[in-house]
Formats: sequence, structure tokens, C-alpha cells
Amino acid sequence: MNSAPQIPPVEPQAESCWRRIGVWGDRTCPELAAHSHCGNCPVFAAAGRALFDRAAPDGYLGEWADVLATPADSREETVSALVLRLGPVWLALPSAAVASITELRAPHLVPHRSGKIFTGLVNIAGELQLAFDVRALFGLAAAAPANLALSSRVYPRLVLCRREGRAFAFAADEVYGSAALPLSQMLPVPSSAGAALSIYARGQFSFRKRQLLLLDDELLAAALARLQLS
Repeated sequence: MNSAPQIPPVEPQAESCWRRIGVWGDRTCPELAAHSHCGNCPVFAAAGRALFDRAAPDGYLGEWADVLATPADSREETVSALVLRLGPVWLALPSAAVASITELRAPHLVPHRSGKIFTGLVNIAGELQLAFDVRALFGLAAAAPANLALSSRVYPRLVLCRREGRAFAFAADEVYGSAALPLSQMLPVPSSAGAALSIYARGQFSFRKRQLLLLDDELLAAALARLQLS
């Protein structure tokens, strides 16, 4: 069965200024005073346009022609998910639940409510969102084994999710990106995942020589809503 062809990820300017001296670097860029954020800078915008304007790899269009010529009922069923890491564990969160991914920021404490799992409120795009420590909910350690990362440079991120009218944000130690996971390759959740995490996992996949667990986003959203109200 044919799967969707992938264009290899290309990062313009391997030593991109926004990662060295911009908001994702040491913030020494003199242009930050004028633009406030790298996202407002013409250099960043030009690099983004270059990504979309680059030529497709050899054979890419032909591969897509083969995929589209394949009857829909014979294509492999997949689930689109955001691949991320919490401490020592790789997880997959269904893409339908992911609203945005932003820079990490500290939550504002809510008196008599903030605790180990519900950590407070966080400002995302001008709106206050409920913030949780999902790693604590799953009972995961903060430390990760060496060589577990998938990214060349690891940046913690804040992930905002929306599901069934509920919104919640949580910190991820690493966000790799989206992936299409073949459901035919999903394995049962191993006992080594631990009792807490096993409650919220639907199955396990092998991904880039790592094992990752597919989360049940609806169950997770419902559980966090109960914790916030308790």
C-alpha cells in the first residue's frame, strides 16, 4: 500500500540567526529592539518563503500520482499525531486535539487551587488557559536517557489542546513534529509503561527507532477537567 510521500525537512540557513541570536537563541540580535520578535522580522519571513518555494525532490510528484491513483479503500489507515516527549517517554497526541504550540512560559499560580498537576493559568495569544503538568499526571521522571532526543536541538514547548469544548495547556520537553502512524502497526500498551500512563494510552508504535505511545486525547481532556474542578 502506498503512503503519502514526504518532502525531507529543510531548515533554511543551518545556523539560522533566530536560533543563534534571536528569540530562540541568546537574544543579542540588534533587530529585536525594532521588531520585538523574530516572527516580525523580514529575514525570518524571507526564510519561510524560501521553504515553500523550494523545488520538490526528484520523483516526488510521480509518487503522489501513484498514491492518488490508488483506490481510497485500499490505502492504509493512519492516525495523524503530534510526536512529543515528556521526560523519558515519547508520546503521540492526535493532531485534531492540538490547537497551537508556543514558547514555554511559567503559569500564574491560582491561590488555593494550583498544585502538583493543575499548575495555574498561562497566557497564550492574549487568552488565559488552564495549565497542567501532564508529566506529573503520568508519573514520569524529569530526566531522560542519553540519545533519546530526536531533534538536533531540543527546545521545551507549550502545547495547547482543545477537545470537546475543553482547552488545556501543558509543557513538553521536546516536540518533534507531526507524523502519520499506520493503525495496522499499533501494538498493545506494554506493561512497562506504568499504571498511570497506561490509562491514557491507546497503543504503542515504533517510530524512528523509538517507542511512542498514542494518547487518548478525549480521556486525557476529561481527566484534566475533573482535576481542575476538584
